Amino acid sequence: MSLHGMRLANSGRMPRAEQLTTQLDRLASIDAGPFPVISLYLNLRPDEHGRDHFMPFLRKELAERVPTYPASGPERESLDRDAERIRGYLATVEASANGLAIFACSGANLFEAITLAAPIDAHRLYISDRPHLITSCEGASAPARGSFPKNGRKRPRRSSRSAGRKECGERRNRRVEG
Repeated sequence: MSLHGMRLANSGRMPRAEQLTTQLDRLASIDAGPFPVISLYLNLRPDEHGRDHFMPFLRKELAERVPTYPASGPERESLDRDAERIRGYLATVEASANGLAIFACSGANLFEAITLAAPIDAHRLYISDRPHLITSCEGASAPARGSFPKNGRKRPRRSSRSAGRKECGERRNRRVEG
């Protein structure tokens, strides 16, 4: 894997299930050390007027949340670089994409983008100590087969089906929906 991440959607093609499973397994095992990881989920479908709403969401949420980290610390520097890289990447996303998941932590040399054929129900931004992999109740319109690792590795935080109904409607620490 390159330090700049891996783009899975080339020439308008979305990732296949095997590619997605491999990438999610890798993301679930990432240790970012002391650096915060941005997990960003965006619905890229335009509204009835042909307008996208993900850039206003991203500008607002990053402007509110990045400053919660000390201005002179390495964590903040990592977040500032991540925010800039995410904005630059969004300018290159193909029009055929309906959803996008980005995982970024420049302090840990992480930038992974997953272009999705299925839309995300709502924009979401998480800043945490590791990538936040969402479940279908948290926003993926169509859950990917094998979307969570089934091996013995440390699993990402996620809700179970029984707890999902309660957890999906709650606001969690450092989680914002748009």
